[in-house]
Amino acid sequence: MTYDERARGRSNQSADYSFDACIRDVDAVLDATGAERPLLVGWSYGAALALHRATRNPDRVAGVVMVDGGYPWDYLATVEGSREAGREEIRKMFRRFGRIMPLVRPLGMAARMSADQHAEVNIELNEIVAASEPVFDLVTFPMRFLVASGASLGGTAEGLAAMRATLDPILSRNPNVGVSATVGSKHTTIVRKDFRAIATAVREVADSLHGGGQLTQCQTESPSAKPRHSPAAR
Repeated sequence: MTYDERARGRSNQSADYSFDACIRDVDAVLDATGAERPLLVGWSYGAALALHRATRNPDRVAGVVMVDGGYPWDYLATVEGSREAGREEIRKMFRRFGRIMPLVRPLGMAARMSADQHAEVNIELNEIVAASEPVFDLVTFPMRFLVASGASLGGTAEGLAAMRATLDPILSRNPNVGVSATVGSKHTTIVRKDFRAIATAVREVADSLHGGGQLTQCQTESPSAKPRHSPAAR
């Protein structure tokens, strides 16, 4: 089961693109379909949504697959100057990409938002994931990551390695969290090129439940094109 996030596909534009609004949308989809304990699959921004929605409702989730997203990396802290300098860097970046957004929208790489709206979504996400390491301690259900290792637009090899290394302490202390596989794809192509690896991660989560009931899969994705030197997706 998939759905179109705000300003994507057949969903309408909105006055509210906040993270909490997107979580409410997940709840609305699940309530409307009657899914009681879904297995959430989230890519990029969707991975962070899956993490937070699941940990807020652990009795209403079977497990989570995190597709190259949700890493608890504080990108804004890496920008020289200040966190506000990091926010402004993101805003400038999206303004530069603003001209090509109409071209990549049909490919699912941008929503029907302005460049400034994309930037503010990304900034909020960076702040949420930066504070999310303690949230992983609330994961009491099976969770598997699928990690991309390819180069990414706007990201350096050093920055991407640092972002993905934030998983290490989580893996060492929470046995419910694991890495299903690391693949060679880029962040932007992992869903298209490594759908089989995603399916394998879903099966791993389902197998770990030991027959704990019927599963429904709900897939969430990124609501905006995100240059990958910021975590999102993180």
